[in-house]
Formats: sequence, C-alpha cells, structure tokens
Amino acid sequence: MPDPKHVVCPTCDGDGYQSTVGAFTSSDMDEWYGGDTGARDEFVAEYTTPGGAYDEACVTCKGDRVITPARMAELAELAEYEAERAAEYRACGGRDW
Repeated sequence: MPDPKHVVCPTCDGDGYQSTVGAFTSSDMDEWYGGDTGARDEFVAEYTTPGGAYDEACVTCKGDRVITPARMAELAELAEYEAERAAEYRACGGRDW
C-alpha cells in the first residue's frame, strides 16, 4: 500500500483547533462567578463547545486537521531535539550553559 498523502494531526487529534485557556477547577469558577449560575453555565457551555469561543486554529495543521508525512517527520525530529536538550539541561543541574 502506498504512503498516505496526509495523516491526522497529532497536536489536535484531527479536531483542527486547540483551547486557548488552561485548565481550571470548580473552586476557580466559584471564585469567578459566586452564585451567578447563569453566567457560570454560559461560560461552561462556551468552554466545552468544540471550536467554541475559547478555541483557536491548531498551530500545527492551521485548522486543516491533517498534515503531510514530511511535516510529521519534522515534528518527530523537533521532539527528539527537545528531548535531548531537556536531558542536557537536567545533566547540568538545571543550569543552561
């Protein structure tokens, strides 16, 4: 079987977008919204809707949901380089040279 022309983006798992905000806890939302359950429910709905207000196009596939095998190889090389760099950093006691 020939090589595929495209593969599913590993960054967004084929969704085409990523969240622009990090994780938060229920106590965070209690602090933000207090007893305003309407505003809290609205935020949760916007936050959990795929492609919603808090999502942006994936940085890897630019929203296309797939990438070429060549791009996948570039990402693998970059990940290997970053892993080596992190190992060197740890070997130096956490100090950069």
